[in-house]
Amino acid sequence: MAAPTLIAGGVTFTFNEGDVDAVETTIQADPQNTELAGTGPANSPGYDYGSVKKTIQIKGRLTQADTSRTSSGTVTTIDNQKQWLESILNGVQVSIKFTSTYDEFSVLGQAGATPPYQSAFGDTYVFIKSMSFNEKEGRIADLPFTLVLEVASSG
Repeated sequence: MAAPTLIAGGVTFTFNEGDVDAVETTIQADPQNTELAGTGPANSPGYDYGSVKKTIQIKGRLTQADTSRTSSGTVTTIDNQKQWLESILNGVQVSIKFTSTYDEFSVLGQAGATPPYQSAFGDTYVFIKSMSFNEKEGRIADLPFTLVLEVASSG
């Protein structure tokens, strides 16, 4: 797996190679079934009013880096990396461009689809929904973390 990146405010943060254990993607729809008297489940109209939600969860551990994790400034220590990630959640969060091996692109919608695909795709932009760090006694070489990202429009 290539090291995932987050681009926020024009600054690129690249996780240390090997620091990310997993990038887990969940795509969830909310179709509605309209039950009508005299119809069985296979004959009742179904609709997808609620659109689709895509969540990306990154699990890993921050470690000391030999070179800066960011494209601007110097972010090498575990504490610096944690602070950079936390600084995104400053009360006025803007969309973050996200890349990883398999989640560089996300569904835009049905319009503009190119066969054989059912949807058009675009760059993946996210908002951080939550982040957690798990500091443990006597464990100073790394800091386990989980980031939960919600895919949304860049604008």
